[in-house]
Amino acid sequence: MRPEAYPIPLGWGGRTQFDFVSRMKSNANPPILGLNRGCNLDERKIKGKKLAEVPKDLNGEELDSKIEIKYYKTKKGEQRVQILEEFRLVAIYKEEDEKYHVYITNISDELL
Repeated sequence: MRPEAYPIPLGWGGRTQFDFVSRMKSNANPPILGLNRGCNLDERKIKGKKLAEVPKDLNGEELDSKIEIKYYKTKKGEQRVQILEEFRLVAIYKEEDEKYHVYITNISDELL
């Protein structure tokens, strides 16, 4: 397991599901689908933009949004299949670093 990925066990009905929080790579540039509840930003300025275009609109505020990640999966003996999946992205401004730290998770905004 990479040190920046932390699986978090959450149990529902006797079944354990592993969720994760991971630091996003600095060169990642996913599209933003919308903002999560509790985020105090103007969704019209951010929705539909790529992540790299957004920091100038944040003015140091926290970003809590839905993003879409594209990846490819190949099963043995089959063709590559493109998968589009929605995740939650949280960006927090760190004054000591003077930049945003960006995290990706599959934990919903209702739980965390």
